[in-house]
Amino acid sequence: PHSPFSPSLAPEYADWVAQIVDEFDQPLPVQYFKFIGDMLTGDFGFSHLYQSEISDTIYPAMWKTLILFGASLSLCLVIGSLAGRAISRIKSYVARQASSIAPLALFSSSVAAWQWFLWKYLCVEWRLLPSGGAAPYDSSGVDIDHLVLPIASIFLASVGAFILCIRDGHTRAAATLPPQQQTLRDSLFAAMPNMQFMVAASIL
Repeated sequence: PHSPFSPSLAPEYADWVAQIVDEFDQPLPVQYFKFIGDMLTGDFGFSHLYQSEISDTIYPAMWKTLILFGASLSLCLVIGSLAGRAISRIKSYVARQASSIAPLALFSSSVAAWQWFLWKYLCVEWRLLPSGGAAPYDSSGVDIDHLVLPIASIFLASVGAFILCIRDGHTRAAATLPPQQQTLRDSLFAAMPNMQFMVAASIL
């Protein structure tokens, strides 16, 4: 069978295929640094599916991604900090470990699992939220109903890791400071090396 990108079947792809072949003929270091340079300058190439520059598709939707990430991260920081500090103050070792089961369960779950669970009950069974789970691509403004499901999914899949980081950070801070001098800021500072990975995971 002929390739779907064969110029004889799809002439509009001829220049694109020739460009790709020409780029692959270049040395790997050249290809790599060109790719990095294009990413840093916002040149993501041309989409033959949408017949437009990929950046023209990404940039209009980027602000929605920032809203989802900012809202879910803020919830994780606030609730994760309070819950993590509360767990770290439990005196009994057994009770402290038992109270960590819920954060561990949240930490081991995925965003996709929470999306499916919340969609099934909040959208399908109880009809409290739009079943699409996201606002239309070309919509303008902020629709709260469409933001609840993705924000809640990201939050539930990420907050467990923040709770555990804050708990461990508070424990490390307690090992170096007297109890009367311990603050939430010390816990956050001690947890920061681990929390940066949690933020990166939330972005992904």
